[in-house]
Amino acid sequence: MNITSDLQHTSYGGFTLLELIIAMTVMGILMLTATPPLRSYIRTNHVTAAANDLVGALNYARSEAVSRQINVTVCQSFDLEGCDSSGWEQGWIIFTDENGDANVDGTDSILRAHNTFTTDISISSAADAIIYQPTGFLASPSGGDAISITANNKEINVIVNSSGSMRTE
Repeated sequence: MNITSDLQHTSYGGFTLLELIIAMTVMGILMLTATPPLRSYIRTNHVTAAANDLVGALNYARSEAVSRQINVTVCQSFDLEGCDSSGWEQGWIIFTDENGDANVDGTDSILRAHNTFTTDISISSAADAIIYQPTGFLASPSGGDAISITANNKEINVIVNSSGSMRTE
């Protein structure tokens, strides 16, 4: 058995340093070209997530109004303890509202609360509160409400009609 002949026929697998540097450079260039579309996708996703949060809150409020047979209100709230005019993007609360005055008082109880959004989401609506009656219909005299959610040139509108059902546009 000759040791030198065994070493000469052994091949080692792997990459050279130059091949690794070239591969890393190509990967870096590909990542740089993919980053701008990814940022846009993330921004759009923030608006969609905010709209989904709001629609979920409104559906929950409507469901609770029907199941508890009492008015349930969703209103803007910064401190998450009572209604105010701080803006929907600052947060909201869902509470039982026995007298339908859109204020937490007496025997009203807060069912859920949503904190402020961490991104630059803007939510606008003519209504400071949305009140669902025990029938699931809105108590709003206007017959319905529109809530607009915007950020980074992306807008989603949540339309709540007088029957309490909603759609997004």
